[in-house]
Amino acid sequence: MIQVAIFKNRKKYAVSTQEEDVKIKLTKMAKREMILTVVSIFAVLVVSMGSAYAVFTSFTTSKDYNRVTVGTLDILYSAEAGEAYGDTINLTDAFPTTEDKAGKPYKFTLTNNGTLPASYTVSIKDDTDMIEQDGCSGNLLDKTKIKISINGNDAVLLSDLVDATGKNYIIDSGSLGVKGTQNAEAKSYEKSYEIKMWITEEAGNEVLGKHFHGKIVIDGSEYRESAVQIFLNEHLDNGIATYSSESNKDKLYAYSHEAGVEQEGWSKEELTDYRYIGENPNNYVTYNNEIWRIIGVFTVDNGAGRKEQRMKLVRKEGIPVVWDSNSSNNWTKSSIMKALNEEFSLTSEAESMIGNAKWYLGGYSTHSQIASKFYEEERDRIAYQGYETSWKGKVGLIYPSDYGYATGTNACLEKELNMWETECQGTSWLNQGSNQWTMMSDKAKTDEVITITNKGYASNAVVNSSDIVAHPVVYLRSEVQISGGKGTEQEPYTLTK
Repeated sequence: MIQVAIFKNRKKYAVSTQEEDVKIKLTKMAKREMILTVVSIFAVLVVSMGSAYAVFTSFTTSKDYNRVTVGTLDILYSAEAGEAYGDTINLTDAFPTTEDKAGKPYKFTLTNNGTLPASYTVSIKDDTDMIEQDGCSGNLLDKTKIKISINGNDAVLLSDLVDATGKNYIIDSGSLGVKGTQNAEAKSYEKSYEIKMWITEEAGNEVLGKHFHGKIVIDGSEYRESAVQIFLNEHLDNGIATYSSESNKDKLYAYSHEAGVEQEGWSKEELTDYRYIGENPNNYVTYNNEIWRIIGVFTVDNGAGRKEQRMKLVRKEGIPVVWDSNSSNNWTKSSIMKALNEEFSLTSEAESMIGNAKWYLGGYSTHSQIASKFYEEERDRIAYQGYETSWKGKVGLIYPSDYGYATGTNACLEKELNMWETECQGTSWLNQGSNQWTMMSDKAKTDEVITITNKGYASNAVVNSSDIVAHPVVYLRSEVQISGGKGTEQEPYTLTK
């Protein structure tokens, strides 16, 4: 069952099925935010004969549209209906199922018809009203059993989209420009979505009789820069500096790339990352009650197809650990992946500041190549036969390209990383004085990976070597802010959500 409602001061007001504008006039002191609840989904599982399952999920769309106006911010929600898709998108099939049998997608479009650029977030939340009405709070379907596909991207578990609060499942966030203008921050004034949801085919008897009540919620506000963008504005330098310059140790430097196979369709802006470079930049930060360092700001796929700019951190101190105790360089099954993601201790606050990311697992052809070539191979879809070429997770390692791009000299950028022992040895701050693992495996062998030696050059080593350390790497959530500090080792940056 679908309910369309607007929430104001926590009271629900019904919305007409005819075209109607609902204006919410706020004082300057009021928070400029609107929540448009647009979908309530009810799933009932029924046992059929034998071991077969059946599920009935309906998304009833409105033939008309609804609009919320806040000051001069005007976001229009339009659910697509009509003969092509029907007023109701029904899913009735043997379950568990696969995406191709999951029925038609639910489609809607956000349009900014106001005079101000808008920021928005699209999320799925539990429909607490329906849960209370149905009396099923103790009988809800586990979110790890629900799969979702957004705009044709690879399907993920709904549980993978949860935010730091644990209550919202983020589909997307972004900004909308103003119709008829070329707004630098948000050029497009509308965005369309297609969403499909179904129960994963791996589910068993535990899903029988369970309920799912959810709603799609659009949170809109006047356009505001993200915490990451504010940080970039304060620290970005368009020039190229040398590592020895004391005047530019606070600056980030932009590097643009060609789209790799794993980045097809990415824009020029999304293919530009911003890095700290040189011998010892001011990129120290307190995280997990430890000293970490900021590698830079990158456009990151969260593993569900949603891209956002996020800060990338690396732990200053290394952890003695073998890459894999079974002599395999398959990251997704490696000892080091399990150690970093299951055994490495993060405080609850630190855990809440990071999220899943898509990490690239393209294999290397040789350790004798420059940083840009490593970057290209990392994002290629070529690895040892049978290995995954990407992985979704929270804690990884540096790439060889991270090490190479951290140099402060153009000469070293054009020099093969295995030849860095002499003049390039001290030009990259990621040379942390010990032999360190990277995430990149040999594409032709099953037991070797790229390492950075304590002498500052790239090499390859067998994965069960015992004299190499891991420096954990994470991507902060986009809403995490720099709240204090100067970025020096004596006064590192501090973080807040």
